[in-house]
Amino acid sequence: MDYKKISQRELQVLRLAALENSDIAKILNIGKTTVKQYFERAFVKLGVTNRRQAIIKVLRLGLMKPEQFILGYSKE
Repeated sequence: MDYKKISQRELQVLRLAALENSDIAKILNIGKTTVKQYFERAFVKLGVTNRRQAIIKVLRLGLMKPEQFILGYSKE
């Protein structure tokens, strides 16, 4: 696990982990494939295999606070 090397962009994507990849892509103005790649890299660095585990790990490591996560997105 190499969580200290997690990038700011990977943290941005994790912050939006409750959303669909397509919504994350729109918000960050990147492609859906790029979103998936950021998640995969973050998972490796955190030593986890899914979004739920990543969120728990980020919180336990103090890399983010609960209120920093985005839980919803208005598509309007």
